[in-house]
Amino acid sequence: MADPLYTILQVSDLHIGEIDPTTGDAQINAATRQLFSNCGRFDGVLGHHSRALEDLSAFYWKHRPSWGSPFRVVVSGDLTRVGGGAEFDNAAAFLGAKLQLPAGKVGFGWPRWVRYAIPGNHDNWSGMPVVWGGPHPRRAHYFPAGSLPYRQPANKPYTLANGWTLRFFGIDTDADVSPKRMKRLRAVGSFQSQLAAAAPLLGPAPPREVRVLVLHHSWHHRGFFLSIDRGSRKALEQFLQVHGIRILMTGHTHEPLLQQFVPKNGVATLECRCGTTTQVDQVPFAWRTAWGVFPVRNWPENTLLVHRLYDDPSGLRWEVETYYRDPAQGFLTVGPKGQNSLRL
Repeated sequence: MADPLYTILQVSDLHIGEIDPTTGDAQINAATRQLFSNCGRFDGVLGHHSRALEDLSAFYWKHRPSWGSPFRVVVSGDLTRVGGGAEFDNAAAFLGAKLQLPAGKVGFGWPRWVRYAIPGNHDNWSGMPVVWGGPHPRRAHYFPAGSLPYRQPANKPYTLANGWTLRFFGIDTDADVSPKRMKRLRAVGSFQSQLAAAAPLLGPAPPREVRVLVLHHSWHHRGFFLSIDRGSRKALEQFLQVHGIRILMTGHTHEPLLQQFVPKNGVATLECRCGTTTQVDQVPFAWRTAWGVFPVRNWPENTLLVHRLYDDPSGLRWEVETYYRDPAQGFLTVGPKGQNSLRL
């Protein structure tokens, strides 16, 4: 197969917390650990797993030489566990430099990571493990007022070797969610103001331009929790059609999904939903319930996505592949169900 014209590593829902000096996992106190051991309702604020961060770093450095150039890292939200200041700094250290864990230093060393990252709903929390309130002042250091929505490259779009162009747009799908209302509790996305602000950055899509929208909440997810509110969903459907968006990069639900859909009056669009890449995905060895039993949990596996763009007789082919983390072997690719492609 020919070399790709462009390669993208998408990670999401890292949920990086403060570092436990013994385990390297997200640090939680003894009372909270006991609560988590006995009740699965609070698993959403477990934070990162040290082994998953190590495996992600190893995957990156193993494959980065073969991905060549051009290459891009995209982060589709929830960098932090509960939006704390030290958590933002730890996430930035992992993505932009190296993060110190008991097992050693890990990370991407990708200093421009924030240009292609968006915050998720957890990044808008107050820094405390409670859903109400926020955001922590440190969030503004990485996502200052006016930085979202974004357009990257900011000036001219990137021109691929076959003459097509590529552009990324990012929005904050938690932008219109009040920190003291039910949508925050339900982790529902509301972001019509972001779409209105993004529209002047896009305009109509030029011929032979691929447009990617990076957003935290998932188009395909429905339900009382984790979904997109009705107003934002309708506005997003119109936005995709008017501005010629063909690729969505999402996260939030912790379940990966690669699925095409056709917005009303639009054309085929591919949602590329990354699961959680580094949150705790197996019960810590020290956990024990009040009855002295090792807890049983059914957490989603950690995943990441690798996107590749290829020249194609029709113009361009976008291929994406899901990698699942095996607890013993790290991130491994999967079969046909973990792959999808779209001809553009």
